[in-house]
Amino acid sequence: MKVILVALLLLLISVFASAQKTKLPEILQPGELAVLEAAQLNAGVFRILPRERYEADMLSYNEEYSPLGIRGGGAYYSFSASSHSFDATPELGLEKGELSVGVNGFDFGMLTDLGAIPLQSVSLATPEAQAMSAYAPPADEVDARELKRKPLAVHGFSFGRREKVVVGHTYLVRAIAYDEADILVTFHVFGTAEKGAYDIIWLKIKDFPVTKFIPERTVR
Repeated sequence: MKVILVALLLLLISVFASAQKTKLPEILQPGELAVLEAAQLNAGVFRILPRERYEADMLSYNEEYSPLGIRGGGAYYSFSASSHSFDATPELGLEKGELSVGVNGFDFGMLTDLGAIPLQSVSLATPEAQAMSAYAPPADEVDARELKRKPLAVHGFSFGRREKVVVGHTYLVRAIAYDEADILVTFHVFGTAEKGAYDIIWLKIKDFPVTKFIPERTVR
């Protein structure tokens, strides 16, 4: 039985790694327990590092010369692209103990901590998910710039773009990347790893039509 479990775990890790466009270094590979839990939930799983881990090394922002071979030093993740690269629609970031959405340019979104609840208990019927789903992002740069400065009030909820990372808590995020993706996801901070990293298990709730960005010069 033990041999079978080990073989299953190796298979799961192999499947997970193959979903990444870039081969993951060991420091970015999620732990065995997180991989097994994700498999039971038919969910995705990834490990994210704090931005400050490689911030002192500015070459970490260059894919070719990064210590990890990944632009962004493993501090970002794209649910849409299943990638850690900052070049691949980054939708979630980790910096100084906080998770964030809308980390690139005019991209933005909504993030909220739902507390210590099971990941599988969150669905489109969850009130916060309903509110996030009802939101229609603006297309023009003028409004997009303004949205980066304040929380979003949607159907009685106030959603920010940063939340403290807490092990055991489940979060809800809608990440809006102009011209690329718009996705609603729930994720659970499964556990910690060395050097301030976290293992995160996630489930996609809904994809939305992509919003085409209209530059300010065009609006005027």
